[in-house]
Amino acid sequence: KVCANEDDDHYTVVSAGAMIGARAGIFMEPQPHTVKALNTVLAWRLSKMDVMDTMLLHPDAYLKAKQRLNDQFAAEMAKPPFATVKAWQPFRTLPAFVASKIYSVLQPRIIEPQAPIVTRGDKLDGLRFIPSSSDPTLVEHCIGLEGLQNAHPVHQQTEMASSERILLWFLSLKDMQDVLTIDRKGTAALALHQQLLALQKRQTQ
Repeated sequence: KVCANEDDDHYTVVSAGAMIGARAGIFMEPQPHTVKALNTVLAWRLSKMDVMDTMLLHPDAYLKAKQRLNDQFAAEMAKPPFATVKAWQPFRTLPAFVASKIYSVLQPRIIEPQAPIVTRGDKLDGLRFIPSSSDPTLVEHCIGLEGLQNAHPVHQQTEMASSERILLWFLSLKDMQDVLTIDRKGTAALALHQQLLALQKRQTQ
């Protein structure tokens, strides 16, 4: 057994069959874990160079491995504080209880450089919100706003890819509809709709 990701308060004990360092082996980033043996361990090592040589021979498998690791990383990612999310467009004018419900269902997504964020023609399945980016035109950018103006499912009207690795937050259309039904007066729905339309207008200017 080994103790991985040890710090003052948190650690994970992994046993036979565990793979350690997969993310650091595939991505150009440092090893995220500190690993200590708790007893005698027999481990097999594959160097980063060997990993990359193998992956580059199989580009489709390489992309799938990167996506799988990103999905795993995103699933384990802690959300920013609620106050931070509440300050984002288009959530800042929503009633706190509605914003809190949206906060609870936001899902993180990691997009690799050159990977599509949305593809024209795909069914529109929700809103994708980019809180920060080195590209100022993408800061607080919301993708999928056109879906709020149609009674029936629509398809993506734009195509967008990332020039850098970005973290975005996804709100499915179903979750958004469920959230807005908790406000019987409809004020939250109206506020959200107006905020998104205003944001869309700024993005197209």
